[in-house]
Amino acid sequence: MLRKRDLAVSRIVIIGMSIAWKMAKLSFTDVDGNMFGYEVIELETLSPFAIEEMTGGNWDLTLFTCTVGGQYRVTIRCVLANGGA
Repeated sequence: MLRKRDLAVSRIVIIGMSIAWKMAKLSFTDVDGNMFGYEVIELETLSPFAIEEMTGGNWDLTLFTCTVGGQYRVTIRCVLANGGA
């Protein structure tokens, strides 16, 4: 069950390889067992040097990984689904 809760960090950025980025929704469970649901809102392709663009903005969650060949970064922007509830 997804619960609305204040996060210790207001924005989260996760860097990873081989992220399954074609999802429309995803969820994470914190160390206390609380689940947070997110909705994918936007996909961007950025330069690997565009650090400000990768970490900036008012997104609840940002995921990014390398494109095939590593020339660019696929950046996935998400917001809390249903206010996190």
